[in-house]
Amino acid sequence: MPSSPALRSISVLVIEPEQSLVLKLQDLLTGHFQTALNLAIAGSLREGMTHLCTHPVALILMNLSIPDYKGLDVVRAVRLAVPETALIVYSAAPPVPLLLDAVRAGAHDVLSLTDTCAVTFHLAVESALIRATQPRMQAGPSAPDQSRIGSSTIPALVHDLNNTIMSINGFADLLLNRLSAEEPARVCSEQIQRAGTRAAALLKSLALCPGVGPSVMPAGSTDSAGTTHPAPILSSN
Repeated sequence: MPSSPALRSISVLVIEPEQSLVLKLQDLLTGHFQTALNLAIAGSLREGMTHLCTHPVALILMNLSIPDYKGLDVVRAVRLAVPETALIVYSAAPPVPLLLDAVRAGAHDVLSLTDTCAVTFHLAVESALIRATQPRMQAGPSAPDQSRIGSSTIPALVHDLNNTIMSINGFADLLLNRLSAEEPARVCSEQIQRAGTRAAALLKSLALCPGVGPSVMPAGSTDSAGTTHPAPILSSN
């Protein structure tokens, strides 16, 4: 068995509906972190997301086959929600192509619980924690030199940013309409809505700067000429 890392307080979330697998993971985690483990268990992605709204977590272990999400969608959903948290996904006996696709979707490491021993688990956990704290390597050409961005590019960038902010605000509104006041996840949705409103206000100020122009005014705002720019319509389905 590998030597255990220096004891440190660490919060771990396991998203797993099967009690037998929960117990196996709990044994592996306890052996790895010893007494420094703060472990939470969620039986579904919904429960896991609710926990993440109010509890910072350093490591997530998640089954690729949970009841309310399937396959790679669950990886993408968690990575979008907590991009700085280490994520290990697993299955009882997954095919190798699925594990590789999970890494491409954003998982920091993958496990097959059928043949996972203490050494394999130790390497997976420590590797995932390291990768989550390292800056992500970017493939392809480096970011363009800001001093070379022409004035014609700025309105296009602001326009794209405006569309993104409007989508975030629209989906936050949809979530708030569906969540009751007692839902713990409502707090997260309200925070998203406030951040989106603030971002839209900042973008409106940017759109008034010379060289940007009214053509990229945020949706729903009114420019100096009195023209109201409509917001995109989001489906509630």
